[in-house]
Amino acid sequence: MKQILLCTNCKRAVSKPVQILVDGTPDNPNVSWDDECELTPSGIAFKTHLRFPAHVSPVEKAHLLEFSPMFLLRPDDLDPIVKNTEDSSRLNGCCGLDGCDGLNKKCQCGAYIGTEKSDCWTPKVFITENAATHWQNVEKTAQNDD
Repeated sequence: MKQILLCTNCKRAVSKPVQILVDGTPDNPNVSWDDECELTPSGIAFKTHLRFPAHVSPVEKAHLLEFSPMFLLRPDDLDPIVKNTEDSSRLNGCCGLDGCDGLNKKCQCGAYIGTEKSDCWTPKVFITENAATHWQNVEKTAQNDD
């Protein structure tokens, strides 16, 4: 069943419907940690208990992404109401966002909901902030037969 990510603060949907797969289980695609590549296929989110690879999260900032479980999805699977923070100190990167300076994506209501990594030396991924978001099943309807 597909699920949508909701902002815990305002209850708005902040993602498109995605299927959540558990990383490391049989029959699931492998996560691609390649630089500048989408970490997950479109419409797929991964739940993982692995820490972000050290080459992606520098040692001095590693604690920011060392929680479990992590939900990983494509930045383009986010709803357009999700925007960059106004705090420029969290928007570092040369070709995109490096995600090394804390949460950098906010819901329309102003709540921080996660971290985007999209720089030339990182895979392209959005990591949810579990305390600020939660998943909800999407009911099948005549218009939504996925």
